[in-house]
Amino acid sequence: MTTTAQSVQTVDSPTDDTPASAPQESVAVKGFINRRRGLLAISGLLSAVGNVAGMAPYLIIYFIAVEILGKPFAEVNTNWLWTLAIVALGTVIIKALATAFATHISHIVAYNILYDLRIAISEHLGRLPLGYFSTRTTGEIKKVIHEDVEQMEEGLAHMIPDLIGGITAPLITVIVLFVVDWRLALATIALLPFAIAMLAWVTARSGMAEYNAINARINGAVIQYINGMKVLKTFLRADASFQKLRDVSQEMRNYYEGPYSASIPALAIIFAVVRANLLLIVPLGILFYLGGTLTIPTFVLFLVLGMGFNRPLWTLFTNYSRVAWQVNQAGKRIEQVLNVTALAEPLQPQQPSDATIRFQNVRFGYDAENLVL
Repeated sequence: MTTTAQSVQTVDSPTDDTPASAPQESVAVKGFINRRRGLLAISGLLSAVGNVAGMAPYLIIYFIAVEILGKPFAEVNTNWLWTLAIVALGTVIIKALATAFATHISHIVAYNILYDLRIAISEHLGRLPLGYFSTRTTGEIKKVIHEDVEQMEEGLAHMIPDLIGGITAPLITVIVLFVVDWRLALATIALLPFAIAMLAWVTARSGMAEYNAINARINGAVIQYINGMKVLKTFLRADASFQKLRDVSQEMRNYYEGPYSASIPALAIIFAVVRANLLLIVPLGILFYLGGTLTIPTFVLFLVLGMGFNRPLWTLFTNYSRVAWQVNQAGKRIEQVLNVTALAEPLQPQQPSDATIRFQNVRFGYDAENLVL
Protein backbone atom coordinates (compact mmCIF):
# COMPACT_ATOMS: atom_id res chain seq x y z
CA MET A 1 0.00 0.00 0.00
CA THR A 2 1.49 3.30 -1.05
CA THR A 3 -0.13 6.64 -0.54
CA THR A 4 1.13 10.19 -0.92
CA ALA A 5 -0.26 12.71 1.52
CA GLN A 6 -0.21 16.41 0.88
CA SER A 7 2.95 18.03 2.24
CA VAL A 8 2.58 19.89 5.52
CA GLN A 9 3.90 23.40 6.19
CA THR A 10 3.34 25.93 8.92
CA VAL A 11 5.63 28.59 7.50
CA ASP A 12 6.24 29.87 3.97
CA SER A 13 3.88 29.34 1.10
CA PRO A 14 2.75 25.81 0.24
CA THR A 15 4.53 23.90 -2.45
CA ASP A 16 3.09 23.31 -5.87
CA ASP A 17 1.68 20.03 -4.58
CA THR A 18 -0.48 21.99 -2.14
CA PRO A 19 -2.12 24.85 -3.98
CA ALA A 20 -2.72 27.78 -1.68
CA SER A 21 -6.10 29.30 -1.08
CA ALA A 22 -6.85 32.69 -2.57
CA PRO A 23 -5.15 35.67 -0.88
CA GLN A 24 -7.06 36.84 2.17
CA GLU A 25 -9.11 39.94 1.53
CA SER A 26 -8.91 42.82 3.96
CA VAL A 27 -11.70 42.65 6.54
CA ALA A 28 -13.30 45.86 7.88
CA VAL A 29 -15.68 46.23 10.80
CA LYS A 30 -17.67 48.58 8.61
CA GLY A 31 -18.69 45.61 6.49
CA PHE A 32 -20.40 43.95 9.47
CA ILE A 33 -22.27 47.19 10.19
CA ASN A 34 -23.31 47.76 6.57
CA ARG A 35 -25.18 44.46 6.54
CA ARG A 36 -27.73 46.01 8.91
CA ARG A 37 -27.53 49.65 7.89
CA GLY A 38 -31.24 49.63 6.97
CA LEU A 39 -32.33 48.96 10.56
CA LEU A 40 -29.80 51.46 11.84
CA ALA A 41 -31.30 54.09 9.52
CA ILE A 42 -34.79 53.30 10.86
CA SER A 43 -33.49 53.68 14.41
CA GLY A 44 -31.97 57.05 13.55
CA LEU A 45 -35.19 58.21 11.87
CA LEU A 46 -37.30 57.23 14.88
CA SER A 47 -34.85 59.05 17.15
CA ALA A 48 -35.23 62.19 15.04
CA VAL A 49 -39.03 61.92 15.16
CA GLY A 50 -38.87 61.56 18.93
CA ASN A 51 -36.69 64.62 19.32
CA VAL A 52 -38.89 66.71 17.04
CA ALA A 53 -41.94 65.66 19.04
CA GLY A 54 -40.08 66.51 22.24
CA MET A 55 -39.70 70.11 21.10
CA ALA A 56 -43.44 70.61 20.64
CA PRO A 57 -44.37 71.14 24.34
CA TYR A 58 -41.90 74.04 24.58
CA LEU A 59 -43.47 75.73 21.58
CA ILE A 60 -46.91 75.08 23.04
CA ILE A 61 -45.85 76.97 26.18
CA TYR A 62 -45.09 79.91 23.92
CA PHE A 63 -48.49 79.72 22.20
CA ILE A 64 -50.24 79.47 25.57
CA ALA A 65 -48.33 82.50 26.83
CA VAL A 66 -49.33 84.45 23.71
CA GLU A 67 -52.97 83.55 24.26
CA ILE A 68 -53.34 84.29 27.97
CA LEU A 69 -50.86 87.08 28.73
CA GLY A 70 -52.11 90.64 28.34
CA LYS A 71 -55.75 89.59 27.74
CA PRO A 72 -58.82 89.70 29.95
CA PHE A 73 -59.99 86.24 30.93
CA ALA A 74 -63.20 86.66 28.91
CA GLU A 75 -61.22 87.10 25.69
CA VAL A 76 -59.10 83.97 26.14
CA ASN A 77 -59.91 81.24 23.62
CA THR A 78 -60.37 78.24 25.90
CA ASN A 79 -60.98 75.89 22.96
CA TRP A 80 -57.56 76.82 21.57
CA LEU A 81 -55.96 76.18 24.97
CA TRP A 82 -57.55 72.72 25.17
CA THR A 83 -56.35 71.98 21.66
CA LEU A 84 -52.83 72.94 22.63
CA ALA A 85 -53.02 70.74 25.71
CA ILE A 86 -54.14 67.74 23.66
CA VAL A 87 -51.39 68.34 21.11
CA ALA A 88 -48.82 68.56 23.91
CA LEU A 89 -50.03 65.25 25.36
CA GLY A 90 -49.91 63.63 21.92
CA THR A 91 -46.37 64.79 21.23
CA VAL A 92 -45.20 63.48 24.61
CA ILE A 93 -46.65 60.05 23.73
CA ILE A 94 -45.07 60.17 20.26
CA LYS A 95 -41.69 61.06 21.76
CA ALA A 96 -41.87 58.19 24.26
CA LEU A 97 -42.87 55.61 21.64
CA ALA A 98 -40.42 56.80 18.99
CA THR A 99 -37.52 56.91 21.44
CA ALA A 100 -38.38 53.48 22.85
CA PHE A 101 -38.58 51.86 19.40
CA ALA A 102 -35.39 53.61 18.25
CA THR A 103 -33.47 52.31 21.25
CA HIS A 104 -35.01 48.83 20.93
CA ILE A 105 -34.06 48.52 17.25
CA SER A 106 -30.55 49.88 17.77
CA HIS A 107 -29.90 47.37 20.55
CA ILE A 108 -31.14 44.45 18.45
CA VAL A 109 -28.88 45.52 15.59
CA ALA A 110 -25.93 46.06 17.92
CA TYR A 111 -26.12 42.63 19.54
CA ASN A 112 -26.48 40.92 16.15
CA ILE A 113 -23.36 42.72 14.92
CA LEU A 114 -21.52 41.74 18.12
CA TYR A 115 -22.50 38.12 17.50
CA ASP A 116 -21.19 38.26 13.93
CA LEU A 117 -17.92 39.85 15.05
CA ARG A 118 -17.25 37.30 17.81
CA ILE A 119 -18.00 34.38 15.50
CA ALA A 120 -15.72 35.83 12.81
CA ILE A 121 -12.89 36.46 15.29
CA SER A 122 -13.21 33.00 16.86
CA GLU A 123 -13.18 31.24 13.50
CA HIS A 124 -10.25 33.32 12.29
CA LEU A 125 -8.20 32.66 15.44
CA GLY A 126 -8.62 28.93 14.79
CA ARG A 127 -6.88 29.37 11.42
CA LEU A 128 -3.89 31.37 12.69
CA PRO A 129 -0.39 29.90 13.23
CA LEU A 130 0.80 29.19 16.77
CA GLY A 131 3.39 31.92 16.44
CA TYR A 132 0.65 34.53 16.61
CA PHE A 133 -0.36 33.37 20.10
CA SER A 134 3.20 33.07 21.39
CA THR A 135 3.76 36.80 20.86
CA ARG A 136 0.53 37.89 22.55
CA THR A 137 -0.81 37.47 26.06
CA THR A 138 -4.14 35.88 26.86
CA GLY A 139 -5.29 39.25 28.18
CA GLU A 140 -4.66 40.98 24.84
CA ILE A 141 -6.66 38.37 22.93
CA LYS A 142 -9.41 38.39 25.54
CA LYS A 143 -9.61 42.19 25.32
CA VAL A 144 -10.27 42.04 21.59
CA ILE A 145 -12.90 39.28 21.77
CA HIS A 146 -14.70 40.61 24.81
CA GLU A 147 -13.99 44.25 25.61
CA ASP A 148 -13.31 45.65 22.14
CA VAL A 149 -16.31 43.86 20.63
CA GLU A 150 -18.43 44.95 23.60
CA GLN A 151 -17.28 48.52 23.01
CA MET A 152 -18.95 48.38 19.61
CA GLU A 153 -22.29 47.80 21.35
CA GLU A 154 -22.10 51.11 23.16
CA GLY A 155 -21.40 52.88 19.91
CA LEU A 156 -24.06 51.15 17.81
CA ALA A 157 -26.85 50.90 20.39
CA HIS A 158 -26.45 54.33 21.98
CA MET A 159 -24.26 56.52 19.81
CA ILE A 160 -26.53 56.57 16.76
CA PRO A 161 -29.76 57.58 18.59
CA ASP A 162 -27.81 60.04 20.78
CA LEU A 163 -26.08 61.53 17.75
CA ILE A 164 -29.36 62.03 15.89
CA GLY A 165 -30.95 63.51 19.01
CA GLY A 166 -27.96 65.70 19.76
CA ILE A 167 -28.16 67.21 16.27
CA THR A 168 -31.92 67.33 15.69
CA ALA A 169 -33.06 69.05 18.89
CA PRO A 170 -30.55 71.94 18.85
CA LEU A 171 -30.99 72.44 15.09
CA ILE A 172 -34.75 72.78 15.38
CA THR A 173 -34.35 75.00 18.44
CA VAL A 174 -31.98 77.35 16.63
CA ILE A 175 -34.29 77.61 13.63
CA VAL A 176 -37.29 78.42 15.82
CA LEU A 177 -35.37 80.96 17.91
CA PHE A 178 -33.98 82.80 14.89
CA VAL A 179 -37.46 82.98 13.36
CA VAL A 180 -38.88 84.44 16.58
CA ASP A 181 -36.05 86.85 17.53
CA TRP A 182 -32.60 86.72 15.95
CA ARG A 183 -31.01 88.92 18.65
CA LEU A 184 -31.75 86.59 21.55
CA ALA A 185 -31.02 83.62 19.29
CA LEU A 186 -27.47 84.90 18.87
CA ALA A 187 -27.24 85.37 22.64
CA THR A 188 -28.34 81.76 23.12
CA ILE A 189 -25.53 80.31 21.03
CA ALA A 190 -22.85 82.95 21.68
CA LEU A 191 -20.84 80.92 24.21
CA LEU A 192 -21.09 77.64 22.31
CA PRO A 193 -18.08 78.12 19.94
CA PHE A 194 -15.84 78.85 22.91
CA ALA A 195 -16.98 75.68 24.69
CA ILE A 196 -16.43 73.55 21.56
CA ALA A 197 -12.94 74.92 20.98
CA MET A 198 -11.98 74.38 24.61
CA LEU A 199 -13.36 70.82 24.59
CA ALA A 200 -11.33 70.00 21.47
CA TRP A 201 -8.22 71.34 23.18
CA VAL A 202 -8.82 69.23 26.29
CA THR A 203 -9.58 66.09 24.26
CA ALA A 204 -6.37 66.42 22.27
CA ARG A 205 -4.36 66.46 25.51
CA SER A 206 -6.26 63.85 27.52
CA GLY A 207 -4.06 60.94 26.37
CA MET A 208 -6.82 58.44 25.60
CA ALA A 209 -4.43 56.34 23.49
CA GLU A 210 -2.14 56.03 26.52
CA TYR A 211 -5.10 55.04 28.71
CA ASN A 212 -6.16 52.24 26.34
CA ALA A 213 -2.62 50.92 26.04
CA ILE A 214 -2.24 50.77 29.83
CA ASN A 215 -5.66 49.16 30.18
CA ALA A 216 -4.66 46.41 27.73
CA ARG A 217 -1.47 45.75 29.73
CA ILE A 218 -3.46 45.55 32.95
CA ASN A 219 -5.81 42.96 31.44
CA GLY A 220 -2.88 40.85 30.31
CA ALA A 221 -1.08 41.09 33.66
CA VAL A 222 -4.19 40.21 35.68
CA ILE A 223 -5.08 37.16 33.57
CA GLN A 224 -1.47 35.94 33.49
CA TYR A 225 -1.15 36.33 37.26
CA ILE A 226 -4.43 34.54 38.06
CA ASN A 227 -3.97 31.71 35.55
CA GLY A 228 -0.44 31.03 36.71
CA MET A 229 -1.12 31.27 40.44
CA LYS A 230 -0.83 27.52 41.08
CA VAL A 231 2.57 27.28 39.38
CA LEU A 232 3.79 30.50 40.94
CA LYS A 233 2.99 29.32 44.46
CA THR A 234 4.55 25.93 43.78
CA PHE A 235 7.86 27.54 42.84
CA LEU A 236 7.52 30.41 45.36
CA ARG A 237 7.50 33.05 42.60
CA ALA A 238 4.22 34.80 43.46
CA ASP A 239 5.95 38.02 44.56
CA ALA A 240 7.97 38.27 41.36
CA SER A 241 4.90 37.79 39.17
CA PHE A 242 2.87 40.25 41.20
CA GLN A 243 5.51 42.90 40.57
CA LYS A 244 4.46 43.07 36.91
CA LEU A 245 0.85 43.68 37.94
CA ARG A 246 1.98 46.27 40.47
CA ASP A 247 4.04 48.10 37.86
CA VAL A 248 1.24 48.38 35.31
CA SER A 249 -1.20 49.46 38.05
CA GLN A 250 1.24 52.23 38.92
CA GLU A 251 1.19 53.28 35.26
CA MET A 252 -2.59 53.67 35.42
CA ARG A 253 -2.30 55.64 38.65
CA ASN A 254 0.23 57.96 37.04
CA TYR A 255 -2.16 58.51 34.14
CA TYR A 256 -5.03 59.50 36.45
CA GLU A 257 -2.77 61.75 38.49
CA GLY A 258 -1.24 63.24 35.35
CA PRO A 259 -3.10 63.90 32.05
CA TYR A 260 -6.55 63.05 33.44
CA SER A 261 -6.27 65.26 36.53
CA ALA A 262 -4.87 68.11 34.46
CA SER A 263 -8.01 68.14 32.30
CA ILE A 264 -10.51 68.37 35.20
CA PRO A 265 -10.36 72.20 35.71
CA ALA A 266 -10.84 72.79 31.98
CA LEU A 267 -13.79 70.39 31.89
CA ALA A 268 -15.38 72.25 34.83
CA ILE A 269 -15.04 75.55 32.95
CA ILE A 270 -16.57 74.03 29.82
CA PHE A 271 -19.48 72.63 31.82
CA ALA A 272 -20.15 76.06 33.34
CA VAL A 273 -19.90 77.85 29.99
CA VAL A 274 -22.28 75.48 28.25
CA ARG A 275 -24.98 76.16 30.84
CA ALA A 276 -24.30 79.89 31.17
CA ASN A 277 -26.26 81.17 28.17
CA LEU A 278 -28.94 82.53 30.51
CA LEU A 279 -26.34 85.06 31.66
CA LEU A 280 -26.78 86.66 28.25
CA ILE A 281 -30.44 85.87 27.58
CA VAL A 282 -31.81 87.34 30.81
CA PRO A 283 -30.14 90.80 30.78
CA LEU A 284 -30.57 91.24 27.03
CA GLY A 285 -34.20 90.11 27.25
CA ILE A 286 -34.91 92.62 30.00
CA LEU A 287 -33.17 95.33 27.98
CA PHE A 288 -35.20 94.57 24.84
CA TYR A 289 -38.44 94.32 26.83
CA LEU A 290 -37.87 97.69 28.49
CA GLY A 291 -37.09 99.11 25.07
CA GLY A 292 -40.43 97.86 23.75
CA THR A 293 -38.95 95.48 21.17
CA LEU A 294 -39.62 92.21 23.00
CA THR A 295 -42.88 90.72 24.27
CA ILE A 296 -43.29 88.69 27.43
CA PRO A 297 -44.33 85.47 25.56
CA THR A 298 -41.20 85.69 23.42
CA PHE A 299 -39.07 86.26 26.49
CA VAL A 300 -40.64 83.21 28.14
CA LEU A 301 -39.94 81.11 25.05
CA PHE A 302 -36.23 82.01 25.14
CA LEU A 303 -36.01 81.37 28.86
CA VAL A 304 -37.56 77.91 28.45
CA LEU A 305 -35.62 76.87 25.34
CA GLY A 306 -32.42 78.63 26.38
CA MET A 307 -32.07 76.57 29.56
CA GLY A 308 -32.30 73.30 27.66
CA PHE A 309 -30.62 74.28 24.40
CA ASN A 310 -27.03 73.37 25.27
CA ARG A 311 -27.80 70.20 27.22
CA PRO A 312 -28.09 67.83 24.22
CA LEU A 313 -25.08 69.52 22.64
CA TRP A 314 -23.04 68.95 25.78
CA THR A 315 -24.08 65.29 25.73
CA LEU A 316 -23.15 65.12 22.06
CA PHE A 317 -19.71 66.69 22.43
CA THR A 318 -18.73 64.79 25.57
CA ASN A 319 -20.32 61.35 25.29
CA TYR A 320 -20.32 61.07 21.50
CA SER A 321 -16.75 62.25 21.04
CA ARG A 322 -15.52 59.87 23.75
CA VAL A 323 -17.54 56.89 22.54
CA ALA A 324 -16.72 57.58 18.89
CA TRP A 325 -13.00 57.59 19.67
CA GLN A 326 -13.23 54.39 21.73
CA VAL A 327 -15.33 52.62 19.08
CA ASN A 328 -12.89 53.67 16.37
CA GLN A 329 -9.93 52.33 18.35
CA ALA A 330 -11.78 49.10 19.20
CA GLY A 331 -12.67 48.64 15.54
CA LYS A 332 -9.00 49.04 14.54
CA ARG A 333 -7.89 46.40 17.05
CA ILE A 334 -10.60 44.00 15.82
CA GLU A 335 -9.55 44.56 12.21
CA GLN A 336 -5.91 43.92 13.13
CA VAL A 337 -6.88 40.44 14.34
CA LEU A 338 -9.19 39.68 11.41
CA ASN A 339 -6.54 40.76 8.91
CA VAL A 340 -3.71 38.59 10.27
CA THR A 341 -2.79 36.17 7.47
CA ALA A 342 -4.18 32.72 8.22
CA LEU A 343 -2.45 29.43 7.46
CA ALA A 344 -2.72 28.47 3.81
CA GLU A 345 -5.27 25.81 2.96
CA PRO A 346 -5.56 23.66 -0.19
CA LEU A 347 -7.97 24.98 -2.77
CA GLN A 348 -8.97 21.39 -3.60
CA PRO A 349 -8.47 19.14 -0.55
CA GLN A 350 -7.95 15.47 -1.45
CA GLN A 351 -8.80 12.29 0.41
CA PRO A 352 -5.89 9.82 0.87
CA SER A 353 -6.29 6.53 -0.95
CA ASP A 354 -4.80 4.51 1.93
CA ALA A 355 -3.13 4.93 5.34
CA THR A 356 0.45 5.54 4.18
CA ILE A 357 1.99 8.82 5.34
CA ARG A 358 4.88 10.56 3.60
CA PHE A 359 6.62 13.69 4.90
CA GLN A 360 7.88 15.99 2.17
CA ASN A 361 9.13 19.57 2.59
CA VAL A 362 7.86 19.63 6.18
CA ARG A 363 9.02 22.58 8.23
CA PHE A 364 7.88 24.29 11.39
CA GLY A 365 8.51 27.68 12.91
CA TYR A 366 6.86 30.30 15.09
CA ASP A 367 7.24 32.85 12.33
CA ALA A 368 8.55 32.98 8.78
CA GLU A 369 12.12 33.87 9.79
CA ASN A 370 12.76 31.55 12.75
CA LEU A 371 12.36 27.93 11.71
CA VAL A 372 12.52 25.35 14.49
CA LEU A 373 12.26 22.17 12.39
